[in-house]
Amino acid sequence: KRSAAIELILFLGLVFSFISIWARAFPQASLVVYLLGLGLTLMTHLLHRETPMDLGLRFDNLLAAAKDAAVPTVPLVVTFLVIGLVRGHPYTDALDLERFVRGLAWGFLQQYLLQAFIHRRLAVLLRRPLHRELAVAGIFGALHLPNPILVPVTALAGYVFAVLYRRHPNLMVLSLCHAVGSIAVAFGFGPETLHKMRVGPGYFRA
Repeated sequence: KRSAAIELILFLGLVFSFISIWARAFPQASLVVYLLGLGLTLMTHLLHRETPMDLGLRFDNLLAAAKDAAVPTVPLVVTFLVIGLVRGHPYTDALDLERFVRGLAWGFLQQYLLQAFIHRRLAVLLRRPLHRELAVAGIFGALHLPNPILVPVTALAGYVFAVLYRRHPNLMVLSLCHAVGSIAVAFGFGPETLHKMRVGPGYFRA
């Protein structure tokens, strides 16, 4: 438990300080946080002898994970698509294929960090699944402060992702859901309303 708590504090301290303070402090700040953050998470996997299958890099549960994920994902995606149509000016650029591919890669990175690291460390600290799933949701939402649309959306998504990961740990399915969900949110609200999906001080600059 002590190890899990220290690892979480170090990682979240790094990410929150980057978002709030030093994201624009020097040209290569993003590269530095990626190297430090991924270096820390990969080191802990080796320390705890976690295998790729443990983390959710697997194919044996792909179909079960996809079926389970479709239940909450499809209605939420349809809701955001309808919001865009009802508002009368949907952001159709969100449907660009290149944007989807980038979103898939970004979604994989976020789900790896959120589930394979944060969720797994919280599982050591919080015995009840509901408690750790709510904690994952709270952390994911807090990482998107102060964006008033992304905070509640990502908190809800974080909870759903955490439940899906507990039932069928599969990062590939979650990455696809993340990418499709991000596109749906962008389609529904557009870059102006979402402030280009910026978080931290960058939200106000956008």
